[in-house]
Amino acid sequence: MGCADCGCVVEAGRRVALCGRDGCCCAHLPVGGGPESTTDALAERVRAALESADPSQFAELLHPNVTWGAPDDPAPSCQNRDQVLRWYERGRAEGTRAQVVSMETHALVSITG
Repeated sequence: MGCADCGCVVEAGRRVALCGRDGCCCAHLPVGGGPESTTDALAERVRAALESADPSQFAELLHPNVTWGAPDDPAPSCQNRDQVLRWYERGRAEGTRAQVVSMETHALVSITG
């Protein structure tokens, strides 16, 4: 589950993806899993969320201030999680379904300065 305050991904009380922010509100939590297990687990959550009929699975992967739109669009049509979810739900109501055909993962790296 993503932390709504900072963006860390937290599972079972452990940070599995770090936000990289100074003063992270999740800094007290232990870091769990290696980069490969983190990215593979996150990729699996994305696949399951996209293929499910449950928008709440998709919602917990989105930052509250996510933007969503066509690539290179300087003003994406969706400017927050609620707008993305409404777009997603309209598509599902119209019969659109997502199927993940292929996934490629790379290690997550958090650099703080």
